[in-house]
Amino acid sequence: MSPELARGQAHVDGRADVFGLGHILFEVLTHRPLLSGKDTTEVMDKLLNNPFPKPSETAPEKNIASELERICLKALEKNRRNRYQTVEDLMKDLMGFLAGG
Repeated sequence: MSPELARGQAHVDGRADVFGLGHILFEVLTHRPLLSGKDTTEVMDKLLNNPFPKPSETAPEKNIASELERICLKALEKNRRNRYQTVEDLMKDLMGFLAGG
């Protein structure tokens, strides 16, 4: 869940979906969970208060391209204003990466 959903903010928009896709992308790239903890309180604390790990540092053996990591981390921005504003914006960057540009 996105940080704004975890905080129970009244106004949630499509950027929460962008965060969810970033979470999935992180796990696809690393084959590891983005967040873990001994209980939900610890996981929520990490979600709200700690910086997320970089995919390349989480799974250095995967040789994750820096541009793909940038896309992933932008989708995972805790402040939704700094995230991709739409899923389409995220997809545009992903398609650009896949096209080699």
